[in-house]
Amino acid sequence: MTGAKFADLAIHPLTKRAIAEVLRYETMTIVQQQSLPVALSGVDVLAKAKTGTGKTLSFLIPAIEVALRGSPTPGRIKILCVSPTRELASQIYEEGQMLCKFHAGFRLMVMFGGTSMNKDINALQTSPDLIVATPGRLNDHLQNSGLDVKMKSLRVLVFDEADQLLDMGFRPAITQMLSLLPPKSSRQTLLFSATMPKDVKMIAELGMREDYKFIDTVGTEENTHQHVPQHFLITSKEAQARELLHLVQEGRKAEGYKVVVFFTTARLTQFYSELFMEMGIEVLEIHSRKSQSQRTKVSDKFRDGKNLIMFTSDVSARGMDYPDVSTVIQVTHSLSVSLSHTHTLSLSFSLSFSLSLSRSLSHTHTHTDSGRNAQRQGPIHPPTRAHSTRRQAGLWDTAIVLL
Repeated sequence: MTGAKFADLAIHPLTKRAIAEVLRYETMTIVQQQSLPVALSGVDVLAKAKTGTGKTLSFLIPAIEVALRGSPTPGRIKILCVSPTRELASQIYEEGQMLCKFHAGFRLMVMFGGTSMNKDINALQTSPDLIVATPGRLNDHLQNSGLDVKMKSLRVLVFDEADQLLDMGFRPAITQMLSLLPPKSSRQTLLFSATMPKDVKMIAELGMREDYKFIDTVGTEENTHQHVPQHFLITSKEAQARELLHLVQEGRKAEGYKVVVFFTTARLTQFYSELFMEMGIEVLEIHSRKSQSQRTKVSDKFRDGKNLIMFTSDVSARGMDYPDVSTVIQVTHSLSVSLSHTHTLSLSFSLSFSLSLSRSLSHTHTHTDSGRNAQRQGPIHPPTRAHSTRRQAGLWDTAIVLL
């Protein structure tokens, strides 16, 4: 946090009231302190900031301010926020609802795949001021539901977790979306990303005005995963369930434990959830086979609770904010886990231990700790109690890979 206060911002007093009374925030994070004054000036902003550092308010506050200050445009949408996943879209929508608590008549809407298109169309008839959407569902409505007409007076376009949008293959959808929206010269564009690869910069050039401001709150600092001692357990297919059970049980020894296990597919997530439930170990379950209402309920329960275990598919992790997580386990079928594992560790987790599980014909155990590598043949053992005693001292990460 910084010493900068929300009360000192030149924004609507009812927005300040919501920040103080509903969100209960007084001081800003670094990304908020650096980006809010710039975005509130009306220029386009390209911001590099880690997940979980307060990015959502960094774009919602200036976007809502632009909408409130502008002349009325009945039936037209003023703000569009594009998010990579339904979970993150819902999270942005909920925070937006709190921020607009005292703005009577200011309407928000969220839309994403897996829900009724007709329900979206009916909701659009209420003329929302702000829409949060995932790319696929957004383009469906832009092309087929007349949403492009309602966007004619768009004042602010936001891309959140832009690097994740591109990693998930949404570049064609983003290019198509931009062709269906008003030109960049007529709106303000705010783009936030945890990393800044070439693709993100290309999208910035395509969707933002030339005089956009670049704000870097990360710099050359190492990524989260580079601060976490990491471990790999490589096991046979037959031993995978036993090893996973042992590791989960180890994770449950932490006081107030919160254990997350990531799987590569929804099917695998469902299978292991059912298996562990049959063994009498209660787990929360999130994947694409669950309804959005179920996923939201589980996500909220895990975020707010303690002494919980959650099994989830990798994709649901993108951009999510889960505080006080004590153990993270990633189960995969390939040794090429670096990209997925890196993103998992870059989430807004307060990690103390993480592990990834893999399978190899040679049954090799690879232990990576603070840059030192060692391999040995033989059975695999979970981290010892000596490791567990260091949980409060720093972050831990281990990987289990299945070939």
